[in-house]
Amino acid sequence: MLTYRRPGLQEVEDSQRVVAGSIGGNNRARRVACGPADRVADGRPWTPPAHVRMPLSDCAGAPMLLGFRRYRLRPHGGSYAMKTAMHNWMRPETLETTVSRLTDCGYDAIEISGEPEKYPIDETRATLEKHGMACLGSVSIMTEGRGLTLGDKYQREGTIAYLQDCVRMVGGLDGEIMTIVPATVGKIAPDASVDEEWAWAVEGMKRVNEVAVDLNVKIAIEPINRFETYFINRGDQALALADAVDANIGVCLDAFHMNIEEVDALAAIRQAGSRLLDFHVADSNRKPP
Repeated sequence: MLTYRRPGLQEVEDSQRVVAGSIGGNNRARRVACGPADRVADGRPWTPPAHVRMPLSDCAGAPMLLGFRRYRLRPHGGSYAMKTAMHNWMRPETLETTVSRLTDCGYDAIEISGEPEKYPIDETRATLEKHGMACLGSVSIMTEGRGLTLGDKYQREGTIAYLQDCVRMVGGLDGEIMTIVPATVGKIAPDASVDEEWAWAVEGMKRVNEVAVDLNVKIAIEPINRFETYFINRGDQALALADAVDANIGVCLDAFHMNIEEVDALAAIRQAGSRLLDFHVADSNRKPP
């Protein structure tokens, strides 16, 4: 059974509150009432009511990453809720099989793999609607030859076109967030100087964001650990790149990568604040927590 902990709300600005979530249950049970700070004891352990809890064993075989999105329900009441979602990029199975399982496990949405050619919008939408499953968004799949920092300009152009297609897929599925890892995953040496690669990444992200703005899709930059990329490993670096692109760009943090790179994971979450659009939950061994 999962147990969640609420932080001392007195220490956190209203827009930066870290709130508890729930796995399982159905859409009627997604609210966590934070309330005024003087009604919440610092660091008090909190366990969701029985009707919103379920053992992870009930979701055996589900994808390993959990995507959490925070939603503010009342502008001044301090009440929040989150959507729970899972990514399907590790699953060698049909989307129908994955979505059916996630529905049975009580998830709200799927964070669909960044493969637009594999998921035609009309067909994918029909599958999601059949199971009452929403699309939270997508995550880029930055395989060899994809990367905004690659020295080959034609590969960079191809990457921009690919990411724009991912954004269009998210928009076509009424999704909200496109999470982007800017560089090639598995490439740990640069092709050019720091300044050159930074400029390429900013230029590419700006062009992707133009499409995202038109479709009302938010972009979140995800840092990953140094053993998978040399470019953007920590939350502060992701925020710096987001600042260089546009004020509406946010970040996605992943607990697995944070475990390796962040000195203080909670401080990284607080620093992201309201720009934390997506959060991937995984244990230090990359299994569900």
